[in-house]
Amino acid sequence: MAEKKQSRELGRFSRISSTCISNLNYYPASGTLEVTFHNPTIGKWVYFNVDAYTAGGLVSSSSRGAYFNAYIKGVFEYERVS
Repeated sequence: MAEKKQSRELGRFSRISSTCISNLNYYPASGTLEVTFHNPTIGKWVYFNVDAYTAGGLVSSSSRGAYFNAYIKGVFEYERVS
């Protein structure tokens, strides 16, 4: 699976190379970050009011799971969507 490399300013991402996260979508106008996990029992979650710098940091991190746990999970409001 090829990783898409995009700058933090572009805002929108897609499939990434990660052991726990399979897909990311970021919508800068609303600050919405959609995170889909490889494990179907975890599913897909939406995080609200995420700034572009934080979302971009997730994509550029060498350990996306660790970054997610440190800077997104438990920090932003969220909702499970599937």
